[in-house]
Parts: sequence; structure tokens; C-alpha cells
Amino acid sequence: MIIAVLLIIDFIIIVFSLYYIRHYSNLIKNNNLFKIRDFHNKKEYSSALLILKEEINKNKDNYILYEERGKVFLSMGEYEKAIIEFEKALELKPNEYEIYQQKYEAFFKLKRFEEALFMIEIYLRLNSNSIEGRVRKTLVLYELQRFSDELKVFDELEELDENFHKNYLGKALVLTKLQQYEEAIKYIKIYIKENSKHISAYTFLAENHHRIEDYRNEIEIYDKIIKEKAYTDLIYYNKANAHYELGEFNKAIEFYDKAIKLNPKNEKAYYSKSRILAFSRKNKEALSNLKEAIFLNPELKKMAWDDEWLNNIKIFSEFIEIVK
Repeated sequence: MIIAVLLIIDFIIIVFSLYYIRHYSNLIKNNNLFKIRDFHNKKEYSSALLILKEEINKNKDNYILYEERGKVFLSMGEYEKAIIEFEKALELKPNEYEIYQQKYEAFFKLKRFEEALFMIEIYLRLNSNSIEGRVRKTLVLYELQRFSDELKVFDELEELDENFHKNYLGKALVLTKLQQYEEAIKYIKIYIKENSKHISAYTFLAENHHRIEDYRNEIEIYDKIIKEKAYTDLIYYNKANAHYELGEFNKAIEFYDKAIKLNPKNEKAYYSKSRILAFSRKNKEALSNLKEAIFLNPELKKMAWDDEWLNNIKIFSEFIEIVK
């Protein structure tokens, strides 16, 4: 029995070796496969395609040649052509999972996300423990707004990948889309422990604190960002909004002003400031800021008409003139 099994194994090895020799030996012998890849890496695409055309004419049943040509077209941004080449390769080698991943890339670039998802699912059926494949699946599920399914893939990644901390922000983004803000905050905080200089992560954390109406912690996070001198007009604007939500109107105006100083075209800062000023009956300043906001963005006119915070200045002819 053991001898029979060994003979079968030997037979399989011989068959595989013959297949390998058939498809690779000529290319390796004349160094053309290396030349193709070298030209590809150097972005000398026309030279790579010229050799590929010659090789395919000599050996039309070698799937590797079609795969390589598909990769070149992919790098050139010729995604439709790449898909055609990958399909030719798969006709010859249906279980070559790497080709499905390449085909996924082409569909993804074309924003044909359903087809991209189908390709990466085939890839994962053939290569079930692939971390890279799962990461790609999360990307296309995000584009399809299938956030619950994406979250399941992130859960799989967390079990499989010892370096999953790199994907904490991605998981937090999905949790945010699913309105699971406190869970998102948990993952962002873990990410920040590993990446303490990642300012965007701090901003993302502050935004999620805002979503759960935890304005005091939101302000503390923005203070950290400002201390690191990584502020923008948006940071100042968001901090001002948090102060506004807490009823700290003087602080809010202070930071709306800082946002405007950094970006004089920040119409939201002018508008938000005008609301507080109108509520505080500082009518002249309120009208001035509202005028600037609507000058920058005329679409704010309807909002101003309906905004109860502006009721104190709606009696003035200048208000009518601004919003008409």
C-alpha cells in the first residue's frame, strides 16, 4: 500500500515537472521572462509588450505570457485590455488564484465593484488564508457600502493577522459607518497607542466623540492637535463647534475667528459665528459675518431664512438684502 502511494506521488511530481518545463524552460533559457519583467519594472512598457507578442506567437498556450501582458496593461492603465489578457490566462489555468487578484485590480480601477468582489471571492476560495485578499475585499465592500459584510471580514482579519493593528483605523471607519461610535473609538485609541504621531487618527477620534455628544473629550483631543502645531482651519472650526454645543459661545467665537484667520474663505465659520452673534443680539457683527458667508456660498441663503438662531436680525432690511 505504501509503495503504491509513493509511486503515485512520484508520478504527480513527474507530471508537474514536465508541465513546468513546458511552460517555463524556453522563457528562462533565453532570459525573456526576466527581460519582460525588467522592462515592466522600468516602465518601458512598449519593450515588454514587444517581447510578449513575439513569445505568444511562438507559444499560444502558455498562460504566464497572457498573465504578464495583463500586468503590463494594468500598469499602463489599460484596464479593459488587462481583463481580456487575464481571461485568456484563466482559460488555460483556471485555478491560478493570483490572476483573479490581478483581475480584481482591473475591475476595481474601472469602478466595476460587483465584478471586483466576485474576483476576490474566487481568489479567497482558492487561497483561503490570504490576509492580502481579505484586505482587498474590505476595500471593495466599502465601495459597495456593504459595511456589515466588511465588518465580518475585518473580524476574520483580526483573528488571522498578528499585524492587524495596522487595520484598526479601517475597522473603526466601518464601525462609524454602522453608527457604532463607541466601538470605533475603542479601535482608534488602540491604533493611536501604536501610532502616536498620526494626526488624522486624532481628528477621527475627535469626530467620533462629537457623534456621541462627548464634546469635552472632543475639545481635549483638538487641544492636543493644536499643541503639536498640526492644526488647520478645520481643526479650529470643529473645536469651535464643540464649544458651541457646550454653550461656551465666547470660546466658540474665538476659534471661529482663528479658523477664518487661517482660511478667509471658510464660509461655515462665518455663518456659525453669525448665528451666535445674532442670538447674542450683536446684530451689526452678525449681519457682517452672514453677508461674508453668503458671498462665499450663496446656497446658504435658504438656510439663513429658516434658521431660528438668526431671528433677531431678520427684522433688518440689510438681512433681506443679503438673503434675497
